[in-house]
Amino acid sequence: MSQSLSEQPKLEFSTTIKNGHTLLLGMLSVNLYFGRSLVLVFVCDRF
Repeated sequence: MSQSLSEQPKLEFSTTIKNGHTLLLGMLSVNLYFGRSLVLVFVCDRF
């Protein structure tokens, strides 16, 4: 009983970390995409 209780949060924790990494990667790629677009717009505006 106590073993299964201690095992559950660990599994949940690793799943949360995995989801966090996926979310972080997704946000990073989106930020890079929008950042590049903003830089292009800014450069086009300047020249």
